[in-house]
Amino acid sequence: MRGRRRLYSAFLLSTIFLLLLSWVNKHRLLPGNQGSAVGSGLTQQQQLRLRMLLREPSSQLLHLASPRRHSPGGEPLNTPGTSKLEVAYGTVLGALQNALLSAQNPPPDTYDLEEPLPPKAPADKIIRDPQQAYLAMCLGVKDQNEDLREWIEYHRSIGVGKFYVFDDNSTVPAANALQDLIQGGLVECEAVGSIPDNTTRPQLCVYDRCIQRYRMRHQWMAFVDADEFIVIRDPAVASLPQLLREYTGYGALVVNWQIFGASGHLSRPPGSTLASYTACYPEQDLENTHVKSIANMDHVWRPGQDPHHFKYYEGKHAVNSAGERVAGPRADRIVTDRVVLNHYVTKSAEQYQQKMDRGSGMGNRKSIEFYDLTQQMATESCTYAVHLGRPQPQAVQ
Repeated sequence: MRGRRRLYSAFLLSTIFLLLLSWVNKHRLLPGNQGSAVGSGLTQQQQLRLRMLLREPSSQLLHLASPRRHSPGGEPLNTPGTSKLEVAYGTVLGALQNALLSAQNPPPDTYDLEEPLPPKAPADKIIRDPQQAYLAMCLGVKDQNEDLREWIEYHRSIGVGKFYVFDDNSTVPAANALQDLIQGGLVECEAVGSIPDNTTRPQLCVYDRCIQRYRMRHQWMAFVDADEFIVIRDPAVASLPQLLREYTGYGALVVNWQIFGASGHLSRPPGSTLASYTACYPEQDLENTHVKSIANMDHVWRPGQDPHHFKYYEGKHAVNSAGERVAGPRADRIVTDRVVLNHYVTKSAEQYQQKMDRGSGMGNRKSIEFYDLTQQMATESCTYAVHLGRPQPQAVQ
């Protein structure tokens, strides 16, 4: 009777795990990605637990399932005294982790299969007004007025000549904080109210609007958030436009994240973001495979299904600074020797609370568990950008 109960329990457990496995594959869940679980039905805490699961080596996971009953490679051992339930549990748990890892890093040609193939590029070459900025940035914000000016002034110092700011119903309109920059022509600010209310991804609507409206004005446009700073690390490169001129034949230059934690700050520090935060993830951490895009407006077609990557006209694709093709929101390897995207994902505890309160432009919400995990993972010190936190002369475009 006991044997039958064990077999029944093993069958039931296997069925539950296989159903979960099917669900994960269906939704192509990407644990840890800020916009990846939109519409998946997972809470932020559930996403966090899955991400923590992925951080455990397979052998450790299986060891937790059945102590000392698995090989170093993670395979369940059918040794004397090992129940069928333990074998089934270990086997299915290992298969689940492999499926999660596969879902996290799908091959490049499986992204967005339901979308139509990109069209051919327009036959007519775009002739732009040379008085327009070579490089612009497109940004959606909500209640981030205290951060905006620093972010704009910094990116202007490395050669960005125009900023399009879309305000998502800030309590105090973003335009109020940027009035002088708007009057000077550096910034254009627009309320997001004209974007359909039923969209769950207003950030992608903002990006598409920037592409369609301003394609004729600018050669390049960067799509990054207000907590992300593009940092040039190549000492031979004086400005971002100088770097981008090396990649004009491609659809975009993508830049890897370098994630930063709170660096012990409980409240907003008096100094700049770049100078105040140095605690960071190890450079080769999996999360830093995420990229953001600086799109070539000659070749970009539309946003992808997340804020990290875009669709390009037929025959074009994105590359990293090493010239390697990157398809989707993650790169195969982390390349930061020439340029990197510092992602101050939490900033101080006080600022992170504000971030949780205002929500996300992709419809997902952060949790305190995510904050705690970020501080645990930020075990390194990254000081290469500290000197950039001081006022810089404007770069030549």
